[in-house]
Amino acid sequence: DTITHVGALYFAFYLKSSLNQKSRDDPHARRLESRFDKKLRRGRWQYFKNPKPLTRWGFGKNSSSAFDFDRAFINAAIIAIILYAFFALYDGRRPDRSRGVLGLGAVLCVILSTAAAFGLCIGFGLSFSPSTGIAIFLVLGIGLDDSFVIISTVDDVLDEDWYDISLSPLENDALRVIDAKESIEDVAARRIIHTLRLAGPSITVTSITDAAAFFAGSFGRIPDISNFNKFAGTTVLVDFLAQLTFFVALFTLDQRARLGRKVKAIESKRNESTNCCCCLSEKYFSSSKCRSNDNKSMREPVIADEDASSGEKKKDSIHEPPFEVTFWSQIYPRYLFSVPGKIFVLGTLAVIIALAAVGCAQAEINIDNDWTIVDFGPYRYVYNGRRYQDDHFSTGSTTWVGLYTKRADYYAHRDDMRNLIDSYANQHFVETNSLETNWFDAHQAWLDDKNHTVSSSEEYIESLQLYLASDGLTYSEKVLIDDDGIYATEIDSQWEYKDPKGSTLKRRMRKSRAKVRRNSGGLGTIIVYNDAFVWYESFQVIARTTIFALLVASIVVFIVLILLIGDLVASIMVSSLVALVCASTLGAAYWYNDAINYITSFMIIIAVGLSADAPAHMMKAFLDQRHPTRHERAVKAIATLAPAVFRGGVSTMLGIAITGACITYVFQSFFRYLMTILVLALWNGLAVMPVLCTLIGPMPTHRLHL
Repeated sequence: DTITHVGALYFAFYLKSSLNQKSRDDPHARRLESRFDKKLRRGRWQYFKNPKPLTRWGFGKNSSSAFDFDRAFINAAIIAIILYAFFALYDGRRPDRSRGVLGLGAVLCVILSTAAAFGLCIGFGLSFSPSTGIAIFLVLGIGLDDSFVIISTVDDVLDEDWYDISLSPLENDALRVIDAKESIEDVAARRIIHTLRLAGPSITVTSITDAAAFFAGSFGRIPDISNFNKFAGTTVLVDFLAQLTFFVALFTLDQRARLGRKVKAIESKRNESTNCCCCLSEKYFSSSKCRSNDNKSMREPVIADEDASSGEKKKDSIHEPPFEVTFWSQIYPRYLFSVPGKIFVLGTLAVIIALAAVGCAQAEINIDNDWTIVDFGPYRYVYNGRRYQDDHFSTGSTTWVGLYTKRADYYAHRDDMRNLIDSYANQHFVETNSLETNWFDAHQAWLDDKNHTVSSSEEYIESLQLYLASDGLTYSEKVLIDDDGIYATEIDSQWEYKDPKGSTLKRRMRKSRAKVRRNSGGLGTIIVYNDAFVWYESFQVIARTTIFALLVASIVVFIVLILLIGDLVASIMVSSLVALVCASTLGAAYWYNDAINYITSFMIIIAVGLSADAPAHMMKAFLDQRHPTRHERAVKAIATLAPAVFRGGVSTMLGIAITGACITYVFQSFFRYLMTILVLALWNGLAVMPVLCTLIGPMPTHRLHL
């Protein structure tokens, strides 16, 4: 018959590699592949339409060009976080309240901490890899969260006898400066001490917990994940120290500047009022003693004047609190702690638990090399060629698998060797004809052909050496012999390979290994090997390492919480929500149609650290309140720290959201899983934890003051 038409044709070319000892690559082979790709794509072919070359050089260029494209979004994400830190604290309408520059100072603190921590780790011999760069995002989120917590507590009203509650804390302190009772430096120092007394325990709990979680995760056996956790844990600790020193110093300067501006503003109003006494309230003119006596019992931060005609109270617009304060202290708790609000939160919690359970049960351990190539850029022909190959040449193809034996007496156990080969070939996915030419059968056929009789192990070795040096020269590299006899052999085989994703091959690997173990007899350990098996074995290591690191990190977090919070119930509540986020991250691999691999393992370990911050902040604020009921303490905890927790979470989420436009599998996974972790962590901290505190919250730290 004559072939007149071919729908698709597949050529395989093999290059003999000479690997460089340092780069573990062959640059000469890569140059040949580059020339091959360019010539095949640009040449004019009379009989072939649109040839599709697939080489290692092309795969590498496809991935590297995609990472170069994604790098722009990563840089944009970092810029977005910096801008958010500025505008989250900026107030153009009230310059005295604006702290945009302080937000930039918080970012600078985190960046310097990251640089110092990375230098410290590298100095101690840890290797830097691209995966450790993720720590920058994590510490930006954790560091900014701590900074926002410090800033949010500075204006909490102090329990001072001379404080006029009808005025803001800053106005009270400014009047003391004007009355020459304290200097600006002394007032600023007192405000910083007050801030650290309130915010210090909270950021200590979260920072130590995060660092402990990362260091606990470094005990795994995967080097990249272990190094990443060491880098992240060190960076969190260095940032914590920088927050308490560098950022507090910046914050002190900010407080002095704010007090100076407020003092000038009050003195300016006093000077204006000397010319027009009807245009300014008398609140800035009475002495601090009078203010103390007249307002000691007042607990409303807004001045209200009685309208003689209507009897209604009207608020002084000068002291109208910002909407953010009103929202978190009044509006949000009103709806959250209502009966429908609690039902919604608890119902959502039940749904999240169910989704996490189903996802964890269904998630598989796998990775596909095709995930690293993209349909984008000048090297998209690699993606198209790979799809074309899968469509036309994946079904029915075969893959090489080696059967290896170790040191044994192959004469004494020749029946075991015969049984091993027959049982191995009897598997339905093994191409039987691929085993027809193996050194054992070929040597036996040679003995029969020569009418040689072997009666001892020594004679068997001598005949085998003679055969390998003559007619069996092609098998000389398949049988290794030393003075003690045969110490290694190899038998090549071909397996049917029908599943492009490799799941079938993985099941066959397990089945074949179990079968050769049962039929090895006196031959000892038998090895069944294919290059793809390395991936599948590493998956098992990933699973064991991830579970081990997750358990160790969770236990360490629980112990640290008990030591720092000092309440068993509170520690259990926070740890339970951390475990839920970790389980949800693991289960998300199933819901995202992904699998558990190196990338998802990173995210699961990261979840331990990131998910503890928001619930721990809210629990610490809840424990520090002195109100008699759980409801009142939960409302006050939200009003105190919810704005800071929200800002810290949103700053990181904003940066992560930009990475959603990335095209590589690594950064797409980075976006999906980190966004899942951050959303669940914020939800647990701002909704679930407050609701649980109103229902089963522990007793406050200040029990004696109730």
